[in-house]
This record gives sequence, C-alpha cells and structure tokens, in this order.
Amino acid sequence: MLRHIGATLFGLLAGFFLAALVSSSIGLLMGINSTIYQWLRPIITMFMVVPNIATVPVIILWFGLGMKTVLIIVVLGSSFPIIYTAAAGVQSIPIKMIWAAQTAGATKWQILRTVVIPGTMPYLIAGHKLALGRAWRAVIAAEIFASTAYGIGFMIFDARTFFDTEAMFAGIVVVGLIGLFLESFIFEYIEKVTVVRWGTTTT
Repeated sequence: MLRHIGATLFGLLAGFFLAALVSSSIGLLMGINSTIYQWLRPIITMFMVVPNIATVPVIILWFGLGMKTVLIIVVLGSSFPIIYTAAAGVQSIPIKMIWAAQTAGATKWQILRTVVIPGTMPYLIAGHKLALGRAWRAVIAAEIFASTAYGIGFMIFDARTFFDTEAMFAGIVVVGLIGLFLESFIFEYIEKVTVVRWGTTTT
C-alpha cells in the first residue's frame, strides 16, 4: 500500500505543481491582456469540456505506458480551472485600484505585486482547489490504464481481477483521506499566510 500511495502522490503532486506554475502564468496573462484572452479562450473552452479519460488512449498511443503518461494526463486534467479562475480574478479587480496605484507612482511591476496578485489570490486558491480535485480523477484514471506496476488506481483495477473488494474500498478510502489532508492542511496554510493576512477574505 505504501508503494502504491507513493507512486500516486508523486504523479499527482508533480503533475499538479507543474500545471499550477504554467496555468497560473497563462491565466494572469489572459486577465491582463484582452487580446491574449480572446485568442486563448476558445481553445481552452474546447479542451476543458473533454473528459480526461477520453484523452488517455491517445496519450498512451503517443507516449506509451508509465509515469510520463500519468504526469501528462494529470497536467492536462488540472490546468484549465486554474487558467479560468486566474483570468477571472484579474478581471474582477476594480480599475480604480489600478488608477490609485498609478497615481501614487507605482510601476507596472509594483502594481502586479501589490494590487493584481493579492486581488487575484482568492480566485487562484479556489481554482487550485478545483484543479486538485480534477488532478485526483486524472491520476486515478491514468493509473488504471497507463500504470505498469504501482499506484492506487492500478491497485484498485488490479484488485478487480481477483474480486478483492476489500482492496478496492481500501484504495478508495485512502484517496479520500489523502485528499482531505491536502485540502485541510496545505490550502488552509496557504490561505492563512496570503488572503487572511492580506485582508482580502472575510474568513
């Protein structure tokens, strides 16, 4: 079980953090630049509605079985909520706050650091929470079809062969507990040192 958990956590967190880094940057650019937003929005909308499991056979065909395929599926599965919420967060910032910073002599970098990012952070955190949920579904689906040895998804699917319902439910419970831990501790800490400290949330 520990090997299965380790393999799943590696695929989940590595793919999620890669998606978070790239997608947050894309989302912020879309929110800042309307031309980029109009150009990327149809592409992102089109791929966002495609279920992760539908892309698994194609990715396996291109990249084969193994952890690389799992990472790609997780990145694709978790990117789009982050992009959308980051762009929405930037667009929700009142223009008067930008004008006030410009009047005070702030540079573009200072406006980004002191106005845009703090104002967008509640949206970013919400988007990352949604993305982590999609990443879980993606990593389990990827392990069912693409993993060759370890992973909770692989364990659940392999237990089906032997009608081992105890192992299946054990895998499901472990996924739920790990997800609860990540949500309750990691995101709670991030909220405490960002939006709560900055006063951009009512909690």
